[in-house]
Amino acid sequence: MKTLNGTGEIDLGDDEIDLGDDEIDLGDDEIDLGDDEIDLGDDEIDLGDDEIDLGDDEIDLGDDEEIALEDDDEIEQRSDGPTLETPVIDEDWAAAGGWYQDDDTFALRYRPVGHADIFIHSWLDVTSPLTVSRTSEEGNNKVEPGWATDIFEELANAKGPGVCIKCHSIDQSDNANVSINWRGARPDPNQHSFTKYSHESHFSLLDEKGCVTCHIVNKESDFSVGFEDRDPTTFASNFKPLEQAVCANCHQAKKATDSCLTCHNYHVGEFTQAMPTTNDMLATNNN
Repeated sequence: MKTLNGTGEIDLGDDEIDLGDDEIDLGDDEIDLGDDEIDLGDDEIDLGDDEIDLGDDEIDLGDDEEIALEDDDEIEQRSDGPTLETPVIDEDWAAAGGWYQDDDTFALRYRPVGHADIFIHSWLDVTSPLTVSRTSEEGNNKVEPGWATDIFEELANAKGPGVCIKCHSIDQSDNANVSINWRGARPDPNQHSFTKYSHESHFSLLDEKGCVTCHIVNKESDFSVGFEDRDPTTFASNFKPLEQAVCANCHQAKKATDSCLTCHNYHVGEFTQAMPTTNDMLATNNN
Protein backbone atom coordinates (compact mmCIF):
# COMPACT_ATOMS: atom_id res chain seq x y z
CA MET A 1 0.00 0.00 0.00
CA LYS A 2 1.35 3.49 -0.87
CA THR A 3 0.71 6.69 1.11
CA LEU A 4 1.81 10.33 0.90
CA ASN A 5 3.51 11.33 4.17
CA GLY A 6 4.21 14.77 5.54
CA THR A 7 7.68 15.05 3.98
CA GLY A 8 6.36 14.74 0.41
CA GLU A 9 7.68 11.16 0.03
CA ILE A 10 5.82 8.19 -1.36
CA ASP A 11 5.75 5.38 1.17
CA LEU A 12 5.08 1.98 -0.31
CA GLY A 13 4.74 0.32 3.04
CA ASP A 14 6.34 -3.09 2.92
CA ASP A 15 6.96 -2.70 -0.83
CA GLU A 16 10.28 -0.98 -1.46
CA ILE A 17 12.34 -0.13 -4.52
CA ASP A 18 15.96 -0.76 -3.72
CA LEU A 19 18.55 0.35 -6.30
CA GLY A 20 21.40 -1.17 -4.35
CA ASP A 21 24.61 0.58 -5.28
CA ASP A 22 22.94 2.45 -8.12
CA GLU A 23 21.42 5.77 -7.17
CA ILE A 24 19.93 8.70 -9.02
CA ASP A 25 21.10 12.01 -7.63
CA LEU A 26 19.83 15.15 -9.33
CA GLY A 27 21.36 17.60 -6.90
CA ASP A 28 24.42 18.50 -9.03
CA ASP A 29 22.86 17.61 -12.40
CA GLU A 30 24.28 14.14 -12.14
CA ILE A 31 22.89 10.70 -12.77
CA ASP A 32 24.93 8.10 -10.90
CA LEU A 33 24.47 4.50 -11.97
CA GLY A 34 27.26 2.93 -10.02
CA ASP A 35 30.34 2.36 -12.17
CA ASP A 36 28.60 3.82 -15.23
CA GLU A 37 28.00 7.51 -14.77
CA ILE A 38 26.35 10.22 -16.85
CA ASP A 39 27.60 13.62 -15.76
CA LEU A 40 25.96 16.64 -17.39
CA GLY A 41 27.81 19.25 -15.38
CA ASP A 42 30.68 19.82 -17.85
CA ASP A 43 28.79 18.70 -20.95
CA GLU A 44 30.21 15.24 -20.57
CA ILE A 45 28.72 11.78 -20.77
CA ASP A 46 30.86 9.29 -18.85
CA LEU A 47 30.21 5.63 -19.49
CA GLY A 48 33.13 4.13 -17.69
CA ASP A 49 35.90 3.26 -20.13
CA ASP A 50 33.84 4.46 -23.07
CA GLU A 51 33.39 8.21 -23.00
CA ILE A 52 31.57 10.75 -25.16
CA ASP A 53 33.08 14.17 -24.58
CA LEU A 54 31.28 17.08 -26.26
CA GLY A 55 33.46 19.80 -24.80
CA ASP A 56 35.87 20.04 -27.77
CA ASP A 57 33.39 18.76 -30.38
CA GLU A 58 34.88 15.30 -30.11
CA ILE A 59 33.40 11.84 -29.72
CA ASP A 60 35.73 9.54 -27.78
CA LEU A 61 34.90 5.85 -27.72
CA GLY A 62 37.84 4.71 -25.62
CA ASP A 63 40.24 2.32 -27.32
CA ASP A 64 37.77 1.31 -30.02
CA GLU A 65 37.42 4.31 -32.38
CA GLU A 66 37.57 8.10 -32.42
CA ILE A 67 35.51 10.37 -34.66
CA ALA A 68 36.65 13.98 -34.90
CA LEU A 69 34.56 16.69 -36.51
CA GLU A 70 37.08 18.34 -38.86
CA ASP A 71 36.72 21.62 -40.66
CA ASP A 72 34.92 21.70 -44.01
CA ASP A 73 38.20 22.57 -45.79
CA GLU A 74 39.82 19.33 -44.63
CA ILE A 75 36.83 17.31 -45.88
CA GLU A 76 36.96 19.03 -49.29
CA GLN A 77 40.70 18.38 -49.63
CA ARG A 78 40.17 14.69 -48.94
CA SER A 79 37.38 14.49 -51.55
CA ASP A 80 39.54 15.93 -54.35
CA GLY A 81 40.56 12.57 -55.69
CA PRO A 82 40.88 11.32 -59.27
CA THR A 83 37.63 11.33 -61.27
CA LEU A 84 36.61 8.76 -63.84
CA GLU A 85 36.05 10.12 -67.36
CA THR A 86 33.41 8.61 -69.62
CA PRO A 87 35.05 7.27 -72.80
CA VAL A 88 34.09 9.08 -76.00
CA ILE A 89 32.77 6.96 -78.87
CA ASP A 90 34.12 8.08 -82.26
CA GLU A 91 30.78 7.75 -84.03
CA ASP A 92 29.00 9.88 -81.42
CA TRP A 93 31.74 12.53 -81.56
CA ALA A 94 31.52 12.79 -85.37
CA ALA A 95 27.72 12.88 -85.32
CA ALA A 96 27.79 15.84 -82.90
CA GLY A 97 29.74 17.89 -85.46
CA GLY A 98 32.96 19.83 -85.28
CA TRP A 99 36.50 18.49 -85.64
CA TYR A 100 37.16 14.78 -85.47
CA GLN A 101 39.86 12.30 -86.42
CA ASP A 102 39.23 9.94 -89.32
CA ASP A 103 41.21 6.80 -88.50
CA ASP A 104 40.43 5.23 -91.89
CA THR A 105 42.11 7.98 -93.92
CA PHE A 106 44.42 9.31 -91.16
CA ALA A 107 42.93 12.77 -91.65
CA LEU A 108 41.53 15.53 -89.47
CA ARG A 109 38.05 16.39 -90.71
CA TYR A 110 35.33 18.90 -89.88
CA ARG A 111 31.60 18.32 -89.88
CA PRO A 112 29.30 21.40 -89.95
CA VAL A 113 26.91 21.77 -87.04
CA GLY A 114 23.34 22.76 -87.87
CA HIS A 115 22.31 25.76 -89.93
CA ALA A 116 24.74 28.70 -90.33
CA ASP A 117 27.73 26.77 -89.00
CA ILE A 118 30.05 29.41 -87.54
CA PHE A 119 33.25 27.87 -88.96
CA ILE A 120 32.01 27.53 -92.57
CA HIS A 121 30.19 30.87 -92.39
CA SER A 122 33.34 32.65 -91.18
CA TRP A 123 35.60 31.15 -93.85
CA LEU A 124 33.19 32.17 -96.60
CA ASP A 125 33.08 35.72 -95.24
CA VAL A 126 36.88 35.90 -94.93
CA THR A 127 37.72 34.54 -98.38
CA SER A 128 34.92 36.17 -100.41
CA PRO A 129 36.46 39.70 -100.51
CA LEU A 130 39.87 38.15 -101.29
CA THR A 131 38.57 36.13 -104.21
CA VAL A 132 40.08 38.40 -106.87
CA SER A 133 41.72 37.07 -110.02
CA ARG A 134 45.35 38.15 -110.27
CA THR A 135 47.83 38.28 -113.14
CA SER A 136 50.71 35.81 -113.11
CA GLU A 137 54.27 36.92 -112.32
CA GLU A 138 55.34 36.40 -115.95
CA GLY A 139 53.42 39.54 -116.90
CA ASN A 140 51.10 37.87 -119.37
CA ASN A 141 47.33 38.01 -119.20
CA LYS A 142 46.89 34.50 -117.88
CA VAL A 143 44.55 34.53 -114.91
CA GLU A 144 45.55 32.48 -111.87
CA PRO A 145 43.33 32.15 -108.84
CA GLY A 146 44.79 32.85 -105.40
CA TRP A 147 44.66 30.72 -102.26
CA ALA A 148 41.52 32.52 -101.08
CA THR A 149 39.78 31.64 -104.34
CA ASP A 150 40.61 27.95 -103.88
CA ILE A 151 39.15 27.90 -100.39
CA PHE A 152 36.10 29.92 -101.37
CA GLU A 153 35.27 27.79 -104.40
CA GLU A 154 35.63 24.62 -102.34
CA LEU A 155 33.17 25.87 -99.72
CA ALA A 156 30.90 27.67 -102.21
CA ASN A 157 30.06 24.47 -104.03
CA ALA A 158 26.34 23.69 -103.88
CA LYS A 159 27.28 20.23 -102.57
CA GLY A 160 30.21 21.42 -100.45
CA PRO A 161 30.51 21.41 -96.66
CA GLY A 162 27.50 23.07 -95.09
CA VAL A 163 25.74 23.35 -98.51
CA CYS A 164 25.28 27.08 -97.84
CA ILE A 165 25.27 28.02 -101.53
CA LYS A 166 22.43 25.61 -102.22
CA CYS A 167 20.11 28.40 -101.02
CA HIS A 168 22.25 31.55 -100.67
CA SER A 169 23.18 33.18 -103.98
CA ILE A 170 26.53 34.80 -104.84
CA ASP A 171 26.95 38.15 -106.60
CA GLN A 172 30.20 39.02 -108.37
CA SER A 173 31.14 42.58 -109.32
CA ASP A 174 33.16 43.79 -112.32
CA ASN A 175 36.44 43.72 -110.37
CA ALA A 176 35.85 40.04 -109.52
CA ASN A 177 34.96 40.68 -105.87
CA VAL A 178 32.25 38.33 -104.67
CA SER A 179 29.68 38.61 -101.91
CA ILE A 180 27.18 36.14 -100.50
CA ASN A 181 23.57 37.13 -100.01
CA TRP A 182 23.07 35.86 -96.48
CA ARG A 183 19.81 37.80 -96.17
CA GLY A 184 16.96 38.31 -98.59
CA ALA A 185 16.31 41.60 -100.35
CA ARG A 186 15.00 44.29 -98.05
CA PRO A 187 12.96 47.13 -99.57
CA ASP A 188 13.95 50.74 -99.03
CA PRO A 189 11.42 52.16 -96.53
CA ASN A 190 11.59 55.55 -98.26
CA GLN A 191 10.84 54.12 -101.70
CA HIS A 192 7.13 53.76 -102.53
CA SER A 193 6.27 51.88 -105.69
CA PHE A 194 2.84 51.74 -107.27
CA THR A 195 2.02 48.33 -105.80
CA LYS A 196 2.67 46.77 -102.41
CA TYR A 197 2.39 43.19 -101.27
CA SER A 198 3.13 41.15 -98.15
CA HIS A 199 3.59 37.39 -98.29
CA GLU A 200 3.23 37.15 -94.51
CA SER A 201 -0.44 38.11 -94.51
CA HIS A 202 -1.18 35.41 -97.11
CA PHE A 203 0.56 32.42 -95.47
CA SER A 204 -2.71 31.25 -93.92
CA LEU A 205 -4.10 30.65 -97.42
CA LEU A 206 -1.44 28.10 -98.41
CA ASP A 207 -2.36 24.46 -98.76
CA GLU A 208 -0.24 21.37 -99.42
CA LYS A 209 0.79 22.80 -102.81
CA GLY A 210 2.75 25.60 -101.16
CA CYS A 211 3.73 28.48 -103.45
CA VAL A 212 1.82 27.13 -106.42
CA THR A 213 -1.39 27.72 -104.49
CA CYS A 214 -1.23 31.17 -106.09
CA HIS A 215 1.76 31.05 -108.45
CA ILE A 216 2.03 29.24 -111.77
CA VAL A 217 5.40 27.65 -112.60
CA ASN A 218 7.03 28.72 -115.86
CA LYS A 219 8.49 25.47 -117.16
CA GLU A 220 10.31 27.25 -120.01
CA SER A 221 12.36 29.41 -117.66
CA ASP A 222 15.95 28.28 -117.04
CA PHE A 223 15.99 29.33 -113.43
CA SER A 224 19.29 27.73 -112.31
CA VAL A 225 21.41 29.32 -115.08
CA GLY A 226 20.87 32.73 -113.54
CA PHE A 227 22.99 31.69 -110.54
CA GLU A 228 25.94 30.21 -112.42
CA ASP A 229 27.37 33.50 -113.75
CA ARG A 230 26.87 35.23 -110.38
CA ASP A 231 25.33 38.18 -112.18
CA PRO A 232 22.10 39.35 -110.50
CA THR A 233 20.95 41.11 -113.69
CA THR A 234 20.57 37.78 -115.51
CA PHE A 235 18.10 36.41 -112.99
CA ALA A 236 14.97 34.83 -114.47
CA SER A 237 12.04 33.85 -112.28
CA ASN A 238 10.60 30.38 -112.61
CA PHE A 239 7.11 31.77 -111.92
CA LYS A 240 4.86 33.32 -114.51
CA PRO A 241 3.64 36.88 -113.85
CA LEU A 242 0.75 36.86 -111.42
CA GLU A 243 -2.50 37.90 -113.04
CA GLN A 244 -4.95 40.25 -111.34
CA ALA A 245 -7.69 37.63 -111.60
CA VAL A 246 -5.85 35.51 -109.02
CA CYS A 247 -6.02 38.34 -106.50
CA ALA A 248 -9.66 39.06 -107.35
CA ASN A 249 -10.66 35.58 -106.21
CA CYS A 250 -10.36 36.82 -102.63
CA HIS A 251 -10.26 40.59 -102.86
CA GLN A 252 -13.95 41.28 -103.25
CA ALA A 253 -16.32 43.55 -101.35
CA LYS A 254 -17.71 40.72 -99.20
CA LYS A 255 -14.39 38.90 -98.69
CA ALA A 256 -10.95 40.49 -98.28
CA THR A 257 -12.14 43.98 -99.34
CA ASP A 258 -11.67 45.44 -102.81
CA SER A 259 -10.19 48.80 -101.87
CA CYS A 260 -7.53 50.00 -104.30
CA LEU A 261 -5.30 51.12 -101.42
CA THR A 262 -5.10 47.55 -100.15
CA CYS A 263 -2.57 46.78 -102.89
CA HIS A 264 -1.63 50.20 -104.29
CA ASN A 265 0.15 53.22 -102.84
CA TYR A 266 -1.52 56.58 -103.20
CA HIS A 267 1.80 58.47 -103.24
CA VAL A 268 4.43 57.02 -105.57
CA GLY A 269 8.11 57.89 -105.41
CA GLU A 270 10.75 58.43 -102.73
CA PHE A 271 9.58 60.02 -99.50
CA THR A 272 11.55 60.48 -96.30
CA GLN A 273 9.64 59.58 -93.18
CA ALA A 274 8.64 62.60 -91.09
CA MET A 275 9.21 60.70 -87.83
CA PRO A 276 11.76 57.91 -87.28
CA THR A 277 10.47 54.44 -86.66
CA THR A 278 11.33 52.36 -83.62
CA ASN A 279 13.80 50.30 -85.69
CA ASP A 280 15.54 53.47 -86.85
CA MET A 281 15.90 54.75 -83.29
CA LEU A 282 17.25 51.41 -82.06
CA ALA A 283 19.77 51.29 -84.91
CA THR A 284 20.94 54.83 -84.08
CA ASN A 285 21.37 54.02 -80.39
CA ASN A 286 23.32 50.84 -81.15
CA ASN A 287 25.74 52.73 -83.37
